[in-house]
Amino acid sequence: MINFLTSESSGIQVLIDWALANITLLAIIAGVGIAVCAVIYLCFYKKINALIKKYREIIVYVIVGGITTLINMVIHIGLVELTNLHELFIVFIAWFFAVIFAYIMNKLLVFQSKSFEKDVLVHEIVSFTGARVFSLGVEELIFLTFVTWLNMNQYVIKAVAAIIIIIINYVFSKLVIFKKNDKN
Repeated sequence: MINFLTSESSGIQVLIDWALANITLLAIIAGVGIAVCAVIYLCFYKKINALIKKYREIIVYVIVGGITTLINMVIHIGLVELTNLHELFIVFIAWFFAVIFAYIMNKLLVFQSKSFEKDVLVHEIVSFTGARVFSLGVEELIFLTFVTWLNMNQYVIKAVAAIIIIIINYVFSKLVIFKKNDKN
């Protein structure tokens, strides 16, 4: 069995090889999963719709956060595979593009900040970027500790760090950046 925690193992390649070798099984599992979800929804659609309405913001945040994380990871993996850049610089580049996407999606879809007044935009952009700089610092510290110093697999650490960062970013966005006021 491959150890996914050491940087010597090519964890991503192992996963890709396994997925390609088991594509039929994965398609069947995905189909069954979709069918089960559809049946559950049809049986409980009123309750599910009420929960979706009640928790819309968190649900949309998780979806947008997931897409943002995917963008971050795709850029990160692409740079690792295609360049010889240092892992901390790669983390920064991936973060930069993810932040641009995340601000736009969080403003428009998650927190539905409707104001485009200059003072509101300045507050949102400065505080959003500041919060993301803080979470970037947390991610860089995680990478410095676990990848650079402890030589653990950066893909595994990237996934773990992503969960921590999503939580930190939601708290900042909800309580500071997009808090409801008379201009939003």
